[in-house]
Amino acid sequence: MFNGSTLRDKVAYIAGGTSGINLGIAIGCAQQGAKVVVVGRDGAKAERAAAEIIAASGGEAIGLSADVRDYDAVENTLRAARDKFGAINIVI
Repeated sequence: MFNGSTLRDKVAYIAGGTSGINLGIAIGCAQQGAKVVVVGRDGAKAERAAAEIIAASGGEAIGLSADVRDYDAVENTLRAARDKFGAINIVI
């Protein structure tokens, strides 16, 4: 069913993707070809998660900082994600 390119040319925006289940989902999306944006409150942790995703998948990822309770901060990360990778196809 999955062949390593199932999500090619898709962009996944994953809030809370810096650890735990959502980091696993982010890695899985990248392994299937998606460009991944991970968002967390701690910018350094988000960047480390992006590096981990790249190392695990060979794909593309960026880490951004935002508190999901802050509408403007989330809007800024969505804008940055679109600027970097284009239209967002998957939101977690």
